[in-house]
Amino acid sequence: MTPLETCLARLPADPIPLPRPAPDRLEALLYGLAIGDALGNTTESRRPRHRLRDFGEITGYLPNRHANNLPVGVPSDDTQMAFWLLDHLLRRDGLVPEELAETFATTEIYGVGQSVAEFRANLLNGRPWDRAGSRSAGNGAIMRIAPMLLLQPRLTPHDFATEVMRCAAITHNQEGAIASAYAWVAFLAELASGAARPQDALDRFLPPLEALEGDGCYRPRGGALIDEFYGPLSAFLRRTVPDGLERGLDPLEFGELTYSGAYLLETLPTVLFLLTSYPDDPERAILDAVNLTRDNDTIASLVATAMGAAYGMGAFRDEWVSGLLGRTGAADDGAVQRLIRDALSCYEGAAHV
Repeated sequence: MTPLETCLARLPADPIPLPRPAPDRLEALLYGLAIGDALGNTTESRRPRHRLRDFGEITGYLPNRHANNLPVGVPSDDTQMAFWLLDHLLRRDGLVPEELAETFATTEIYGVGQSVAEFRANLLNGRPWDRAGSRSAGNGAIMRIAPMLLLQPRLTPHDFATEVMRCAAITHNQEGAIASAYAWVAFLAELASGAARPQDALDRFLPPLEALEGDGCYRPRGGALIDEFYGPLSAFLRRTVPDGLERGLDPLEFGELTYSGAYLLETLPTVLFLLTSYPDDPERAILDAVNLTRDNDTIASLVATAMGAAYGMGAFRDEWVSGLLGRTGAADDGAVQRLIRDALSCYEGAAHV
């Protein structure tokens, strides 16, 4: 079986229904995805200490050469792929994976990651969508998966989980990536409905991850635990996040422990640690994600998505919202905002059916 088929086989026939996000929280989590990405992507992949040395603390959008050097929010692959997904869901009234795969494979992506590049090559060389995805535990699936919440009101819990996993597997057909994507969507639904708070991140994220991830094992590729761990993603989370909190590590120290890069073994503990460290301070959590992590655009995007789900638009500075150009390409300013408006209209209509 493929990794997708394996994960689907582990899905219970009657999953526990997820709570339904409030429309204003759905709006904010979608804004958060784009805002966090735009705050981080101009300094992506720098060592945090070097970024601090070169820029000081980043608190807003930096001048961008793709926008006449104005300090405005522009997208990377995180925003692009997430909002192409949202556009696809609105146009097709659901997920048509072969069509979405074609969009991901043929449209210009800014800062395309290695795993997505592998998927694109596989699809364009003739592999079907459900076998073209990279066998990678990178964070490229979880970074774009939040718009799938748009489908929740119209699907059974089993069908919704199935569609989320199918969507993740388009680019990352690997058990940990698929399981993490569903666990993240489930946690967002709980945050956006008021059923959970940011400090619940580890406890709420782990059960669906453990149910779906299987017995695959991973090794750190950097950080202080590089030679000290081999095991499932969930075990790494159980080891690192509580330990970092109990020892009182700051986010920079925790990032040096886990490396805070684009591999799920790096991204997931960092995101959960930030949410748990600053449950009542969304701005601080987002800014530490931007300043103190390696893969800072994706980590900030995930943190801002969760904080938007928990706090609504109040999680974000006014200038972060007003300065977001809303592009998904080179010259479609306002596309993100338009798609969010359309999504809310669709979501509220489905909720009343």
